[in-house]
Amino acid sequence: GIKRSELLEKFPEEREEPFDSETKMMATFHQEEQNGGFRVAVKGAPEAILEACVRVRTEDGESDFGEEEREKWRNRNQELAEEGLRILAFAAKTADSVDAAPYEELTLLGLAGLWDPPRAEIPDALSECRDAGIRVIMVTGDHALTAKNIGMAVGIARDHDAEVVESRELKDPDSMSESEREHLSGVSIFARVSPKQKLDLIKLHQRNNSIVAMTGDGVNDAPALKKADIGVAMGQRGTQVARQASDIVLRDDAFSTIVAAVEMGRVIFGNIRQFVVYLLSGNVGEVLLVSAALLLNLPLPLLPLQILYLNMLSDVFPALALGLGEGDPNVMEQPPRDPKEPVMTRAHWIAITGWSVLIAGVVLGAMWLALTWLDMDESSAVTVSFLTLAFARLWHVFNMRAHSSPVINNEVVKNPFVWGALGICVALLLIAVYVPFLASVLKLITPNMKQWALIIGASLVPLILGQPLKHIPVPAFMKAAEKEKPSAEKEAREEEIPRREETRGGFPGERISIISVYFLLSLGGLLLHLGLHPPAEHVLFWIPAVFAGINTVIMPFLFYSRKTVFGAYIFTWITVTVGAIGMTYFSILTWGEQAVNLESVVFDSTLPYIILLLTKVLLAHILLHLHFPEGFLPRRGTLLKENQEDSKRTEEPSKEKERK
Repeated sequence: GIKRSELLEKFPEEREEPFDSETKMMATFHQEEQNGGFRVAVKGAPEAILEACVRVRTEDGESDFGEEEREKWRNRNQELAEEGLRILAFAAKTADSVDAAPYEELTLLGLAGLWDPPRAEIPDALSECRDAGIRVIMVTGDHALTAKNIGMAVGIARDHDAEVVESRELKDPDSMSESEREHLSGVSIFARVSPKQKLDLIKLHQRNNSIVAMTGDGVNDAPALKKADIGVAMGQRGTQVARQASDIVLRDDAFSTIVAAVEMGRVIFGNIRQFVVYLLSGNVGEVLLVSAALLLNLPLPLLPLQILYLNMLSDVFPALALGLGEGDPNVMEQPPRDPKEPVMTRAHWIAITGWSVLIAGVVLGAMWLALTWLDMDESSAVTVSFLTLAFARLWHVFNMRAHSSPVINNEVVKNPFVWGALGICVALLLIAVYVPFLASVLKLITPNMKQWALIIGASLVPLILGQPLKHIPVPAFMKAAEKEKPSAEKEAREEEIPRREETRGGFPGERISIISVYFLLSLGGLLLHLGLHPPAEHVLFWIPAVFAGINTVIMPFLFYSRKTVFGAYIFTWITVTVGAIGMTYFSILTWGEQAVNLESVVFDSTLPYIILLLTKVLLAHILLHLHFPEGFLPRRGTLLKENQEDSKRTEEPSKEKERK
């Protein structure tokens, strides 16, 4: 065979004319030792090469390349394309200067058909995309017939009558009629497309409120990768420019990896929802439980240290196990989620409220039965309510399975981390009850058989009642409403306003997880206040309680936004300072007036509360760092400058439209 390295030694390369999507050709100039001239080697799209050639080389030498001969070569090109081959045409000429025009007076050498079969996994990946509500459009620079054959091979085109639109039929969407835009929106294969036309296709589909992902590997693909909602570059054969312009880089250049990433993204998002629903339903249930007991003048069902111990178990191990789940196996059969849909929809908030009321009601019922039916004293009844709530929250993890999934064979039951978490939590609960030192700290007694029967039976009620609810269709009013994108967004896309690079603020999942823990700590602090039964005249108790309530309800939302995180951070410090002063004063007052043991005051209220406050400050620092990785305190004018830039980006499209 002929080796390129040997040819380059014989004919050194002096100049390269890179491939141009407009000419659809490239050329190289090589020094010839014999006559001192240059040999020009040209390759490119057959239709472009055939038009540029004036002679053709045959077995008998070179001859004129007339229109009749050119038509024969066009037919050969057509035949090769019908076989699904990717075709290149080759031509050459000699030149006296290295600066000569490369594409004039060419001699045709021939055509080459390249068999580049699609990867075996492509048809299955495209089938998964269709099931997931993702439409795949093929945009290529190949011949139309080649594109159609490849499209049929992978399943994009269903038959030979599938329409293929070539570059000459494409134009700017702004100059198209509504019927033309609608027609092109339904086409799935585009051939001989230039980089500029890729931008037009992206704009066309974005006008239809579609979320567009674009794959590319070349320098010319960079504008389209930037314009798309999600730019995907090839990691192996992609250029550095393409990788920098994209949002995602494929390390293996496989389309199936994109499908796997979509599936994993849906699973992670579903796990975040499960995580939040599980945490909020259990903790709001605690708030309702304590509040209801205070309103009904019942003994407090949970003591402060019991609340902290319970949150340490239920809010860490089962919640973390849900976050590590493999997700619903049918996740790729669900339609795409509206990008404007919040993490927690109306249905989720209704579910959280329902689960919270159910859990709180069951625990109150168990405590009432312990006081009346079993005739227990207050400390024994508190033990029953504590264990009932603990086990109810553990079994509640099985209510987090996907809607309409099987009762047994579902993603939660098959999650080994869930079973490991339950085992750890049950062991720690038994240790809390049966280890004397820990039981005395938590003020727990050892339950007898009747008490255990009441605890286990009552704790299973939310699980038993929750399973049938998973098979009831979600009413339409509970689903998130689908809203059309505002006209301002459309105008911004049409004016090709560059997207703002979201380089700060961390991943949303990180913020949500940390904010969830912050919320739980604020909730624990509020419950500690409510559990102390202070006299009404102790102002230094009620002021921290009010601050703790505001901190619990409002601060988690303010910490999510970059614009309000400083206010939330400062308010956290105020809450911590006021709370520490108030709790210390109230503890000293309780110790002095009621002659309570100092060790009891410190371990039951003051120390846990101070630890909780310090942990909240640490989380506030972390959230501030996620929003401002360059430093906690930005340089003077940074926020003002960013707000001005955001306002300018919003105003420019409307001003430009008025000028037009």
